[in-house]
Amino acid sequence: MTSQGRTGAAFVYGPISLPIDGDDNTEVPSNYRLAPAFPNPFTTRTVLFLSLGKTEHVEVTVLDILGRRRSTIYDGIIASGDTKKIVVQGSDLSPGTYFVHVQSESFAETRVVFRLK
Repeated sequence: MTSQGRTGAAFVYGPISLPIDGDDNTEVPSNYRLAPAFPNPFTTRTVLFLSLGKTEHVEVTVLDILGRRRSTIYDGIIASGDTKKIVVQGSDLSPGTYFVHVQSESFAETRVVFRLK
């Protein structure tokens, strides 16, 4: 999809593929899903669900607004096809903005969650 900017410059929108370290066959990981946190904002707890297309080691951490690790929620293997329920406990956190960061061997993703009083 292409559109014109105010200066007449053309902008192209759509998927792109960039090689990493000269590898032209780099695959973007697929077959994983990190559902949005619900409820969000939350007071007592919020829940996310993570499913993977292949068995991998996964670490799930909660980071504060400055990027400091507040807790590690999960650190282990999730089997292919399994769905892991990730629970963030509000009792462990002061009111504020936090990041739930999921890191595996093939992907990383972060969700923002808001803890209320």
